Amino acid sequence: MVVDYSKELALFLEKLRFLRGISQEDFTDGIISNRQYQRYVRGESPMPFHLINEFAVKLNIKKEDLILEFQNSSIDETTRVINYFSAVLNRDLEKIPVLKKKISREFLIELENKSLFKHAESVEFFFDKKISTDQLRRNLFELCNYPDVLNRVPISLNDALILSSILNYTDTNDKSQIANKILDVIENPKYTFSAYQITTFNILTFNLAKYHGRNKEFEKCIEICKIGISFNQRKESIQNMIQYYYFQALCYKELQNTDMMKYCLFKCYSSINISDSEEKMQFYTKLIETDFNINFDEFIADYIKNKKGLRKS
Repeated sequence: MVVDYSKELALFLEKLRFLRGISQEDFTDGIISNRQYQRYVRGESPMPFHLINEFAVKLNIKKEDLILEFQNSSIDETTRVINYFSAVLNRDLEKIPVLKKKISREFLIELENKSLFKHAESVEFFFDKKISTDQLRRNLFELCNYPDVLNRVPISLNDALILSSILNYTDTNDKSQIANKILDVIENPKYTFSAYQITTFNILTFNLAKYHGRNKEFEKCIEICKIGISFNQRKESIQNMIQYYYFQALCYKELQNTDMMKYCLFKCYSSINISDSEEKMQFYTKLIETDFNINFDEFIADYIKNKKGLRKS
């Protein structure tokens, strides 16, 4: 019997071996040759199931506990890499080095997490002007095998994230096709976004909404934001809805739809209040007052007052 995710499990065993200070020679002694073990770690050969029990003995852990720890480690690893990626996109200079330090790149188990880490680091280096736009483009193209990825059905969530960065940070003639590819992902019910993948969904949706907004395709931007709002309502993730309402307000301003603009600003304010973040309130107050030329607190007070007046009449 061959273990599913054989290479990933072999990498996890290698990580535990290293952390416990066991040499490869001692770890493999009496089980397999050191050369064959290295083939498992490199993914050149599938690892038979019966070896798990023997390696578990070397690690002084039950086979069942080892497999459970492997599954939990995979989820934790994915969460750490996504959080680092999110911090890079948000240009959170304080969080980036802290979150990056929590990731052992040489012991990343999941292949998609390795790719996402390289993706995040490329964007980080681009923002820090350590690499050029051309180098960023080459890195992203290589990670997703672009442009062949555009003909792949379906694409992975990781490839969709890379395409969203290509859409926002590089020049290519295929942007409309890329946008449609990302839309297929966020609208396709076959894609399941688990709790720790909510960030992935929002990165895709934010980037797609920004793309349409920059292209002055305001109706499309509004529709993408509606998809994001609906998703986060189902996931009960209020704080992610703030930026969608803000995007919508900007679009309605451009479309000269004052009533909907005011409604979205009010919903933005309400979402910030629910998130109970003074930092977010200060950030969006400054942003909104600049973009809409209003006093945000006075606007909200007037909006609520007018709504109450309408109810009475």
